[in-house]
Amino acid sequence: RKNLTVILRRVRLMLPVVEEVRDGNLLLPPSAVIAFQELHSVMLRAGELADELRESSQLWLLAECELYSTKLFELSRDMAAPLSMLPLSLLELPIEIKEQVELLKLQARRFKLFVDPVELDLQAKLLELLKEFEKKRTPSSDRIEELFKRLLLTSAKECQRELEQLRKLARKSSSRSPKACRINSLISFLCFSSCVLYGMVSEDPQLVTSLSLSSSSIPDEYKCPISLELMRDPVIIATGQTYDRSSIQRWVEAGNITCPKSGQKLIHMTLIPNFALRSLIAQWCEKNKVPFWMSGKDSRATVGVDHIANAQATIAAARMTASFLVGKLAMGPPDIQKQAAYELRLLAKIGMENRRCIAEAGAIPFLVSLLLSRDASAQENAITALLNLSIFDSNKSLIMTAGALDPIVVVLCNGHSAVARENAAATIFSLSTSDENKVAIGSKGQAIPALVELLQKGTQTGKKDAVSALFNLSLLEENKEKVVQAGAVTSLVENLEQYMDDEGNAELLENSLALLGLLAASEPGAKSIARTSAMSFLVRILESGSPREKENATAVLLALCRGGDHSVVRCLLTVPGSITALHSLLASGSSRAKRKATSLMKILQNW
Repeated sequence: RKNLTVILRRVRLMLPVVEEVRDGNLLLPPSAVIAFQELHSVMLRAGELADELRESSQLWLLAECELYSTKLFELSRDMAAPLSMLPLSLLELPIEIKEQVELLKLQARRFKLFVDPVELDLQAKLLELLKEFEKKRTPSSDRIEELFKRLLLTSAKECQRELEQLRKLARKSSSRSPKACRINSLISFLCFSSCVLYGMVSEDPQLVTSLSLSSSSIPDEYKCPISLELMRDPVIIATGQTYDRSSIQRWVEAGNITCPKSGQKLIHMTLIPNFALRSLIAQWCEKNKVPFWMSGKDSRATVGVDHIANAQATIAAARMTASFLVGKLAMGPPDIQKQAAYELRLLAKIGMENRRCIAEAGAIPFLVSLLLSRDASAQENAITALLNLSIFDSNKSLIMTAGALDPIVVVLCNGHSAVARENAAATIFSLSTSDENKVAIGSKGQAIPALVELLQKGTQTGKKDAVSALFNLSLLEENKEKVVQAGAVTSLVENLEQYMDDEGNAELLENSLALLGLLAASEPGAKSIARTSAMSFLVRILESGSPREKENATAVLLALCRGGDHSVVRCLLTVPGSITALHSLLASGSSRAKRKATSLMKILQNW
């Protein structure tokens, strides 16, 4: 921060100099022009770096504080050179402006590389905590909380903002670069730590603030059933009841083996922190000015973190984070399950190792059970998490084994939201890469018709997902007839008509043509295409489409001709431009396109 402040102050001090030159219409010698050009470049870089620092994650800046200090030092050094080049004696500038330039030159030359000791101290604390985690030891949450306070990450909301900044950095980085590895480590660290310290970050801010009170009297749900006092460290016991940790520990230590409230026997003595309730209690305390301080002697949840630069520790962080969230998914109330699914959805979006760790933690069966939730958000989180997990090949069989297919089809047919239905289609597309799954999906009576309906009525994203899934399924011969019978051909031809001249939907058009080519190779498909207005669009695409569109259109026409449809041959021979378009494809198309065009030309020549 200090380095950035110095650089920005110098940039501001340069402004009067630049304005004086601009407004004074001075005749500048060549050396002055070059110097000002260099200064302009340095000032632009300073602005870009300032924006990067302002928008970046605090944890990332802390982890890379030496790097950014060096960048700022280099900027100061680069500013000194053009300042020294300025021929002040040749410039008609006021004396105070010249003195300001001399002062800036002196400051720039004297500027030394400076790394803030405070930032180094914080970085050392972070690395120390992460190193413990690398060794599979869990540091106390008190130390994590101390670090977070110094970084002003003092609430779930602040942690959510920090997570979003880290995720933006991750999206801008190559997925396999060392930088991406470090960022993903920090994401896992922050996600887990924020869940433990402040309760799980909700996608819906209303969830953690839904309880509003008009007085400072303690709500009954915040009181421990044993002590009737405000719970500072709520934990869940085997029966599902929540108590303050110190109270239930004293109860058990006194020799009791039953739940104080229900009288049921405790099948185990594990105490599971109720982070969601603790977060709500903390917010209530803050609102009503009630102290919510927990002394070091209180038993508190511990967290695991990962090492900043070590991929192995990154995996350990993902594993611990996944286990924590799966625990919430398995035993939490509906709102907490929804939040856990949301966090798993985000975690599964980044990296194959995360997807493997989540599956190994046992998340898949619990996510499958959420697919039939009446809560639209919970359903959407669950299907999207499964979609992200299915990208990892080994997870595909786990998803199918968990009995996910039937619920996925239910979501595809009757999902609460368009996003859920679209992601169900995308999940089917991902799962259908194996022949075994193609058979299983095709055997579900509603699956293919529901995909065709999405192709007909869905958004552009939904149509893309549907046509991709239908293409994969149609690679299996027995599914082609089912796709045709469901009315896919009519919808595909409508796509040709609607998106033929729309460059923004080129991918959808190309995929629709590719699917038509597959279906045209079957007798039912060819007959269905012949009953539509497809020919006119195919010929137009052949004449003016993109290279891939032309290739796919040629594939459809070739399949129809091979199927013995003489009307297609007559159309190609009589429509002006079609033969010319095929010759053009022979001359400039890809090797695959040339093979298809050659085969089609032979059929036309032998007619």
